[in-house]
Amino acid sequence: ATHYDRFGERAMRFGAESTVRLGNAANLTMGGAAAKEQAVIPRNEAFFEFGKGFQSRGLGPLRGVELLYQQRWLWYRDARVLALSPGAVLYLPKDWTWHFHVSAARNYLTGSSIQWQPSGRTKLSFPITRHIGSHLLFGSGTENFGVLDQIGRFSARTWGSGLNFRLASGQEINTYRSYQSRSQGRSQTSFGVNYGIRF
Repeated sequence: ATHYDRFGERAMRFGAESTVRLGNAANLTMGGAAAKEQAVIPRNEAFFEFGKGFQSRGLGPLRGVELLYQQRWLWYRDARVLALSPGAVLYLPKDWTWHFHVSAARNYLTGSSIQWQPSGRTKLSFPITRHIGSHLLFGSGTENFGVLDQIGRFSARTWGSGLNFRLASGQEINTYRSYQSRSQGRSQTSFGVNYGIRF
């Protein structure tokens, strides 16, 4: 569940997803969401992601590669978005990982023509101690398709970082902070904390 308080409107999103492990180091994730959108976020979402892992042989320090493909549909009251996102995760020595993906999003707003918008993001994750890790990220492209007033409105560059604390019994706390520099002289700073249980 995610709560949004934006321009005096309060929206609530409820989502779920499930992952099935397939043979030969492959997995398929499917999910969706519904929301009390208040003309802020999508009414409904659906997505799937397929991942396939490969162990590296003869690629120097590279321990493995995971290829990813995600397809996401978002339905707003007056807009529709389809986002296609191929990507990859590189598994490096000492538990470092480098994740990157690109997206091509087809968006349609009522009363306007269909547009395709590109974007991309990369994230480098690494351990600091046995129980503390961190990440750095950079993204460039169009907009956040999860919020209605951002569709087709601006381009942006995003920088971010965070810490994750691994607790006992499969529990962890993740923190993040990001800064987004947008066209039209605008900017946005975001931060958050997540608590997770693995079982």
